[in-house]
Amino acid sequence: MKLQNLSIIFLVIIIPISVVFSAYISTTMKTLNTQVSYDAKLQEATAEAVKAFQINTLNSSQSNLADSKRRDIESAANAFFTALQSKFSMNGYSQQDLQSFVPAVAFTLYDGYYIYGPYRDFESNQVDYGLKPYVYYSCRYVHNSLDVIITYSLDSYISITGKTGPGDSDTINLEGYLLTNVEANDTAVSYRGVNIQPENSLSQTILLDGSARVVNYRKIMGTKYYQSGNTIYTISNGTLSQNSLPTSIPTGRRDNYISGQNTDAQSYYRQAAELKNTILNSQLRNLTIGDAVDEDGNQIFNNATLYPDYVKSEEILNTPIFAELNRRRF
Repeated sequence: MKLQNLSIIFLVIIIPISVVFSAYISTTMKTLNTQVSYDAKLQEATAEAVKAFQINTLNSSQSNLADSKRRDIESAANAFFTALQSKFSMNGYSQQDLQSFVPAVAFTLYDGYYIYGPYRDFESNQVDYGLKPYVYYSCRYVHNSLDVIITYSLDSYISITGKTGPGDSDTINLEGYLLTNVEANDTAVSYRGVNIQPENSLSQTILLDGSARVVNYRKIMGTKYYQSGNTIYTISNGTLSQNSLPTSIPTGRRDNYISGQNTDAQSYYRQAAELKNTILNSQLRNLTIGDAVDEDGNQIFNNATLYPDYVKSEEILNTPIFAELNRRRF
């Protein structure tokens, strides 16, 4: 009897627990499946927006102009919401209905970002939904008489503009690729201890004037440009046709741009070395993290609420922002 009683007690305890646990697992699995499905649909809608932006910018010769860029971004945002309607089977809902469920859409570009989201129209005092002004990846630094704005990008390219003193001529305007471990002199340039040499022109056999010929070529922005004598050719859809070099190639380099040696790598690292040396030999080398200020000139990292760790650490605040330029790691 005692064993039977224990068995009954065991079943009374275990069966409810099993039922509850089974229901919990089932609900969790459904939630995870729904989450995975939603994430996949959001990723697909995002991919549609990126694809629309790429197509618009590739087919536009004015994609770098502000108005054209805004138009391309707005088209991409519309593609995103259209894809959401399709992926979530919400074709009965307007874009305005869907926007209420999307706090913001961020477009991170090379040197800044756009935010497509709600904003208040001060004229009508109503909340509208649209593209906010472009925001650069930039920061203002003030150190003694030095007052500059440094604009960053997604790679190592930066620009520095501002004042070095009170006079009208005390200005600074620098830009270029910021690299460490780069050295250059009148005859040589090196990066991380490796000498950068010019590259000889490349050659390829193509069918020209009914016969196979070995000609020099150079790939520019994904397109191969061939040179035979003084004539430039490109191949499109298997058809060889005369063409001209892109207008972005400097006039002084166009004559031997294809057949001559490729010195682009040397120029890239030489310019980086010049920027590095200019910074290290100027007041810019003294700029620290703590010198970052807002538009009113107030030090950003002195805000204990927003940046408690920075306020407590003098070591962080006193770290030069260009400290890496003085380090050599081969």
